[in-house]
Amino acid sequence: MAPNPWTPDVVIGIDFGMTCTGVAWSAAPEWNDPKTLQHWPGIAYHEIRNKVDTAVAYDARDSRLRNWGFACDDEDPALEVNRFFKLNLDPGYIDNHIHAPTHAEVKQWYCDYLQSLYSYLMKHFGETMPRFESKNVEFVFSVPTTWKDPRMIAEIQRMVKTAGYGKEEHHRVSISLTEAEAAAVYASKQQMEKGDVFLVCDAGGGTTDINILKVKSAVKSKTELQPLQCNEGLAIGSTLIDHRMEMFIRERLELIRSHIPDDLDSVAKRMVQDRFMGYKCSFGMATIEVPKLPLPIPGLTCGTNLPHADVENSSLILKVEYLQCIFDEQVDKIQSLLDEQFRILHEEHPQEQVSYLVLSGGLGSSPYVRDRIKKRYEGGSNGDFPNARSLSIILASEPQLAVVHELVLARAQALRGGPEIMSTRRCPLSYGIVCRELYDPLKHQGQPVELDKFDKKRYAEGQVSWFITQGEVVNIHEGKSRRFRNKIPPGLEHHPWRTQIYMSDLPSRQLPQSIRHKGCYYEAEFSVKMLVGTGLQFEVWGQNGCKSRSHDEIEVQWASADDAALQKQLVDETPAMYPIS
Repeated sequence: MAPNPWTPDVVIGIDFGMTCTGVAWSAAPEWNDPKTLQHWPGIAYHEIRNKVDTAVAYDARDSRLRNWGFACDDEDPALEVNRFFKLNLDPGYIDNHIHAPTHAEVKQWYCDYLQSLYSYLMKHFGETMPRFESKNVEFVFSVPTTWKDPRMIAEIQRMVKTAGYGKEEHHRVSISLTEAEAAAVYASKQQMEKGDVFLVCDAGGGTTDINILKVKSAVKSKTELQPLQCNEGLAIGSTLIDHRMEMFIRERLELIRSHIPDDLDSVAKRMVQDRFMGYKCSFGMATIEVPKLPLPIPGLTCGTNLPHADVENSSLILKVEYLQCIFDEQVDKIQSLLDEQFRILHEEHPQEQVSYLVLSGGLGSSPYVRDRIKKRYEGGSNGDFPNARSLSIILASEPQLAVVHELVLARAQALRGGPEIMSTRRCPLSYGIVCRELYDPLKHQGQPVELDKFDKKRYAEGQVSWFITQGEVVNIHEGKSRRFRNKIPPGLEHHPWRTQIYMSDLPSRQLPQSIRHKGCYYEAEFSVKMLVGTGLQFEVWGQNGCKSRSHDEIEVQWASADDAALQKQLVDETPAMYPIS
């Protein structure tokens, strides 16, 4: 008798953010709407915060981890506090800041932060939920839409597990949705109807993620969404506004360095984190329609006036025009991203009309951002977008909790017996198997050709059989399969072999068709099944069913296409694969 499949008693969603991190959960058997964790270490217990600061503090002398979250004190000279490092987890992210951390440092901060969070979650739920220690717990994480490379998702999964998630026998962990997907699912709960097409713009602290979906079913607890194009995202967010403001303040303080006793960098940082945050969050509201915004300068003698540096009564005067300018830098980028999505949607689905543009995330909830978006798009304002003629702009009901709540909502719907909210995904990249093809002088002219020792036929080496292309719709459970053949000498039929899978972000029409890399034999016919979700999983199937009992049995080694040495090693050690048409 087959054992009962593992099912969770508790689902805990974690949205790791640039400025702060949210946690929400739901529990069996009811699987009610998610609850938000609001009590955190480092603040009084009666204080309620929906998220905890994404920060870790180390001892300035010996670099030992000292604090995390709200307990990180930027004013403590004995501590080195690290914040705003989410974007730096992406190896491809270029940080031009003079004090930019190394990738190794950021990975350590990420692991330390997640480990500290895990320890607190175990303590909190152990004290507040009966018999939590014996419950099956599933942790679900999101990742930014900008992180499309499966190598990076695999590395994030490894670090999450290193931090403790899923290490207990009755615990599991997964990266289930991108932030754009999670925000989209959350938005679909806002009175959407079957057939509605909506665009979600989740503008947070470090990234802005965009998704366009169509509602297949709006029945309560049976919501189903169909993605109409690939998720997109860019490094656009509120922390970039903070960074620009910090640079501006630092330049002004340099003009009056002799008047300020403290370190200018730390003073500029404090000025941004104090008064400026209030101005930023309310910018665009009628209450802030004044030409000058004073920013008190810590340490400056009371009553000081320094006109050459725009200092009045010991405060740096920020003109509203400059604040608008740095906001516009981010909003212009958001609008360019939105323009492109409307254009692509019209090309690929000319019959579809977008009913709603849903704003979520911290920057998405800004009154100024919302006003500019409305002026450009609502009701087909400027006529440039024929698929937005009836568009309405709406704000997510709890914009900063949209992602973490939907991580839990999506999983809870499936556990209640409902369908997967997003049973299909648009593949963000193209994938192909490196193989050999029967030589065709018209197709393979000038390419390496070898005589096969087994069947004595000539084959073109290093061909790529692209079996899934960017933007293709893939069922998350069925995946996409393609059959291949491998020729194996007698006695080696039970030995493992390597297969090269190439991935590319080029459009399908530009994909390369090739790369450069005894006696009787057995032919092993099998299918490679690729499961496309937030990350990437592989299965090997034979004629009688699945041959890999678990994804962990297939070792995946990632290599850059520019790494010539590793490429040669993999090519030399990889057997010839033959696609079966």
